[in-house]
Amino acid sequence: MKKQILILVLTFISVTVFSQAKFGIKGGMNYNFAGNITEVVNAAGGGITDITHGSKDKAGFHFGLWGRFSLAGFNLRPELVYTEIKSQYQLDATLTNLKTRKLDIPVLLDKKILGPLHIFGGPSFQYILKSDFKTSDIGNIDFNKFSLGTQVGLSLDLGNFGVDARWEKGFANNLNAIIISSLTNLNLDNRPNQIIFSVSYNLL
Repeated sequence: MKKQILILVLTFISVTVFSQAKFGIKGGMNYNFAGNITEVVNAAGGGITDITHGSKDKAGFHFGLWGRFSLAGFNLRPELVYTEIKSQYQLDATLTNLKTRKLDIPVLLDKKILGPLHIFGGPSFQYILKSDFKTSDIGNIDFNKFSLGTQVGLSLDLGNFGVDARWEKGFANNLNAIIISSLTNLNLDNRPNQIIFSVSYNLL
């Protein structure tokens, strides 16, 4: 897995260096619509009951690097971004926050559609660095570290500055954990589903 991430990072660097592309920094806020968490509990009579808890969505942030170079009338737009996603869950008497830290490598195809306005979209490779709950009563956390998603959005060039808004959807990433005090199993659909707002600056 680390080898795959290294290859993607080296590809990002080589593309921006050898193609004489635009290159810059970016950062901003993201708002994640987190999935439901399912609590599997032992019901009376020996049965099993699934209790589903919705999330309270919270804002996160991101920062990283971006590149852009021309490709047959389009622009190829690779990025390397660190992202933190937050959400909050009420599990009976326990209110807990979930924080996910991930490395995103979107590889986007960009097209100018009107003046400084661009439309873009493409796959986003995602490596989950860490995903944990605030309360110490939830442990044995297991999740898929590597997943794939997609991003689509609009951007506006303002000289060396740029702004963009995009939607990101992850395809596969489930999290499993256990409430230590009751040995209750938890399952969470942890696929990113977020609106992302960014400000960028061109360094070249």
